[in-house]
Amino acid sequence: MKFVAIDFETADYKRDSACAIGIVKVENNVIKKRIHFLIRPPREEMIFSYLHGIYWNDVKDQPTFAELWPDIKHYFHNIDFIAAHNASFDRSVLKACCDSAGFELPATEFRCTMKLSRELWNIHPTKLNNVCDHFNIQLDHHNVVSDTDACAQIMMKALEDVDEPKEENMQKVNINEDSGIRMWSLGSSSGGNSTLIWDDEKTIMIDCGFSRLYMNEQLSRIGKKLDDIDAVLITHIHNDHINQALLNKFIKDKIPLYCHINLANDLKKKFESARRLNKIGMLHLITDAPFEIGNFKITAFGVPHDSSGGCFGYKIISDTPAGKKQISMATDIGYVYEGMEEHFLESDILMVESNHDIDMLDNSRRSDVLKDRIKEIGHLSNEECSELLHTILSKSSKIPNVIFLSHISKECNTRDLALDVNKNYLSENGFENLNIIPLLPTPMENVFNL
Repeated sequence: MKFVAIDFETADYKRDSACAIGIVKVENNVIKKRIHFLIRPPREEMIFSYLHGIYWNDVKDQPTFAELWPDIKHYFHNIDFIAAHNASFDRSVLKACCDSAGFELPATEFRCTMKLSRELWNIHPTKLNNVCDHFNIQLDHHNVVSDTDACAQIMMKALEDVDEPKEENMQKVNINEDSGIRMWSLGSSSGGNSTLIWDDEKTIMIDCGFSRLYMNEQLSRIGKKLDDIDAVLITHIHNDHINQALLNKFIKDKIPLYCHINLANDLKKKFESARRLNKIGMLHLITDAPFEIGNFKITAFGVPHDSSGGCFGYKIISDTPAGKKQISMATDIGYVYEGMEEHFLESDILMVESNHDIDMLDNSRRSDVLKDRIKEIGHLSNEECSELLHTILSKSSKIPNVIFLSHISKECNTRDLALDVNKNYLSENGFENLNIIPLLPTPMENVFNL
């Protein structure tokens, strides 16, 4: 059996930004050749230098992918398969680079050592360093030479451990087609907010408003750990959306934090860990323009809320085997402005705030000043939420698979009341049999799959 193991490092969020490639050629479970190349990416910005240690000065005089490919393409032919750890990423990088250079993607199938590690040995989490620790494989993580060699060794181990590696044991982890998207809320309330969204390549977290202990305990319920997170997106700087201790964990594990550029100064002013993340290049500032994390194309959009620097929702789109899927979410909304619904149209998953019942708020022991703040710029009432949802559904060509109601007040609302108000209003206006789920302050019972 012949295969090559490959690994790419990229310069920025775009898949065509390969800045290094490693190739290990294996025949009959013996490594025959190891090679690697630096590549000049199409853009000078080197966002991920903090991970792989490759800078523009290292690659500016190197060949482009278009110049390099004719010299290395023979490694990808006349073999049984191409191996990579998190192979959907490396395949997508190779495809993007080939597309931009005018070459055809090799037809050779890819096989993923990350998926193999789960299927054959039940290893969790399955990042490359986790699997290497399991097998005592030496690794200098994000060094393209070391990563490629490790991938080759894992695949060789897999070929030794299965009787018929080309049949059912290996076929079930063929990754030429990506799986779908999964979403799970760890809780949504004034006590904390965090949502996990992932596919077979990347795991992103929207907000991190719980303690490290809580996060680890809850993530273990779905077979995940904080180490599995590839990126954290922040909506705003209130304490129920950002936990200082978690930011320290992200620094240690080199997990990047993303926030809108308008939030940056207030975020760094409030959180010392955010200043440290910024200093080491792990605080990524985004604008209203779409950006990519793995297969996810993400767009931030502003929503009113009484938070310094502003507040943002996210629209997350991914191409899956079942077609394009979209998640649109805003956990905190002070009021609905004209045109806000445009950010939520054509969603498969909607998450919108349904914070309070107006009568319960008026009759609560909260001060008049706080009541006015909540009504004017703080949070949406059940009625305001239902009206926003009606506008979104009326302008969309499809009905969402699920609508999540977020940030439900413990003192001035109930889950049943939020559900009834929204369902009844939408039903009265022509939208019946909707799947509406009021979120809890604690995790959802089940992962939602698209």
